Amino acid sequence: MVVLGEPGAKRVLLVDDHVVLRRAVRDLIDLSDRFTVVDEASNGDDALRIMGDGRVDIVLMDVNMPGLGGIEATRRIKRWHPDVEVVALSATGDVDLVQGMIDAGAAGYVLKGGSPEELLQSLQAVAEGKGVLDDTVARDVFNQMSQMYREQQARADELDEVNRMKTEFISVISHELQTPLSIMKAGLHLLHHREDTVDDETKDVFFTSLAAETDKLIHVVDQMLTVAAIQKGDVFAVPEEMVMSDIALGAITSMKDHPGTERMTLDIRDDAVLVTGDRGRLVKVVRSLIDNALRFSSEEVSVVVDRNHQWGQLTVTDRGPGLEASLRERVLREPFVQGDSSNTREHGGLGLSLYIANGVLEACGGQLRIGEGPGGSFRMMLPLLKRQSSA
Repeated sequence: MVVLGEPGAKRVLLVDDHVVLRRAVRDLIDLSDRFTVVDEASNGDDALRIMGDGRVDIVLMDVNMPGLGGIEATRRIKRWHPDVEVVALSATGDVDLVQGMIDAGAAGYVLKGGSPEELLQSLQAVAEGKGVLDDTVARDVFNQMSQMYREQQARADELDEVNRMKTEFISVISHELQTPLSIMKAGLHLLHHREDTVDDETKDVFFTSLAAETDKLIHVVDQMLTVAAIQKGDVFAVPEEMVMSDIALGAITSMKDHPGTERMTLDIRDDAVLVTGDRGRLVKVVRSLIDNALRFSSEEVSVVVDRNHQWGQLTVTDRGPGLEASLRERVLREPFVQGDSSNTREHGGLGLSLYIANGVLEACGGQLRIGEGPGGSFRMMLPLLKRQSSA
């Protein structure tokens, strides 16, 4: 029995909708010379009418009753008769009911079916102005409070993680924006203040550089918008039928001036792999996979197109450092995840390409898988059209 508090009184009003239970409880209370049952009621409304006589010190109140229930009846009793103590007598230790009765002003909560000694001890504690909780109820309340604490701690940890990601995002995005903006500012300043002294060839170099840096900024903005769409589940994909090898060829053609493409090999093992998806977005996905491989490896990068059971497959493989096992799932499910996110890292980027690739593929009904072992292996999988899936 959990007891808390100080002095009270001894005349009892018994409120319960079961007459047999009222009789049993009355007989039990009558065994003690410290309490007497002065009246009985079968619902909250009857109890309030009896309370008008002013001859009750303790109300032993059932919680669930027809008509006016125990919680509201207790609330009204405490409002109109603040000196009267209420003890909940219930068949259930449901924590919400316990909380409801305590919030309404009950001084105690005991369970039906307990021993006569426990009930009388509870009445005595309340008569002395103390609070009382049945041991079982106290354990349930403690367990719920412990669970609430764990949930609050988990939410706090989530907020800490969100704040960490925000800080990391600001750091990474600042680093990625600073270089192109600085180059653009320097070029514009030179052309604005020294235009007459700059020859046409130098101007062409500056304009080419400004265009390249502008493209980088546009790419950053495009990535951020795509991430927002993925997180809202709002990736707009225009499905169409296509040959898987055309996606690879489209990506490679768009990279003809990209540094390092001379190290790339294309192996189309099946040139009739028919899939469906958003061609424009899928070409960007393949381009980003190839770009990653070229940046993280100084050796050969291979692109292989084939099929496997229900899937059309395009696999980009490099001989770089690969991804740590702990990061393989995270880079697909969390934005801004990188092996090294410091400003001194060797390779730039926002840590979004694999997250975006996986989000776009899922919007097209596909998936991205990251291989194990040395080097990097990234397999883009799209469902085969049904008419050829058994081929």
